[in-house]
Amino acid sequence: MINKRILNISDFKEIYDYNHLVRQNYIDFFQENFEWNEMTTNYNTAWLSLKDTLLHIIWAEDSWIDYSINDLEDPNRPFNFSKYDS
Repeated sequence: MINKRILNISDFKEIYDYNHLVRQNYIDFFQENFEWNEMTTNYNTAWLSLKDTLLHIIWAEDSWIDYSINDLEDPNRPFNFSKYDS
């Protein structure tokens, strides 16, 4: 039997804090080590490029804060990664 656990605000805060740290680490690393063309290269992964992976992380944080916590549906779903080019 699977024990279902309902997330509370402190759970969301913990996840958010972790994602914020990971996102900042990605940004710092990418800025120091990659040119823009490397960021946008399609690596045939789930989010295609490093840029899209980073945008996914940022979008997920925003979606949690603006929609999930308030039990709303995110109108930006699916997220349009292609409109960000810098």
